[in-house]
Amino acid sequence: MDLELLSAFRYALAAGVAVAAACSLLSPFVVYKRMAFVGQGVSHAGFGGIGIAFLAGLWVPAVSQPGWMDVVLALSCVATALAIGRLSAGALESDSAIGVALVVAMAVGIAGMDLYAYLRPGTWQPDIHGLLFGDIFSASPAATAWASLIAALVLVLVLVGYRQLVFYTFDEEGALLFGAPVRAVQYIFLIVMALAVVAAMRLVGVVLVTALLVMPGLIGRALAGRFATALAWSLVSGVVGTAAGLLLVIFVLTHLSSGPAVVLVLAAMLVAAGGARAMIDRTRRARAAAR
Repeated sequence: MDLELLSAFRYALAAGVAVAAACSLLSPFVVYKRMAFVGQGVSHAGFGGIGIAFLAGLWVPAVSQPGWMDVVLALSCVATALAIGRLSAGALESDSAIGVALVVAMAVGIAGMDLYAYLRPGTWQPDIHGLLFGDIFSASPAATAWASLIAALVLVLVLVGYRQLVFYTFDEEGALLFGAPVRAVQYIFLIVMALAVVAAMRLVGVVLVTALLVMPGLIGRALAGRFATALAWSLVSGVVGTAAGLLLVIFVLTHLSSGPAVVLVLAAMLVAAGGARAMIDRTRRARAAAR
């Protein structure tokens, strides 16, 4: 392995582990609260944010370049997450709000890039395959630092607000009756989840980003009965699965993109966790019958 490839792998592994940790810590809350579709909507809002950046770049070229585009992308994801939270608290069903946000974001993203390419031929264009399916090996030191910052932010949120998050996840109406700041918890959670989605898009892309928000939590739920234990399993499985997927790409399946590799490894781990859960349940039933 040459020095350039080794450097790219080092940053890819660091960014991947940070992103996996952030998403895996949020994943059990997403799974138990049944918010997987929210993550899907927010990730597609990022694609729309890229389209908005390109449209703005017709007048302010710097906005359509890497750096400022990431800022627009993050703002778009956060705004969409807050809008989904606000609409779901009102008369409009959350699945309808997410569905509309998803298709509109995709349309804006494609239209913005097409219009920019038509009016500014020969200028910098994004890697569409990388946007859709991720390219963690293009991670820069700045991107790695951003991912690490998001992971630290998520960790602080979970440690400081654990009780409120669990209350909100399992009994939102009860939390409201007890005077808990449910709406504040909801909006903070959505903002942090949106930022984690933005960081994860570099690893697995728009299409597969939901996997990092759902699969680790499902693995944790399959392997544990208590929520705290499921959270720990989610963190371990997300980090290990991501690292294993990246190692698989760099040493074995070198022709495979990083995003699909990570998702396939996590899917295999989920199947194994489901099998282990079924075996444990059968053993418990057999012991109970024997008594």
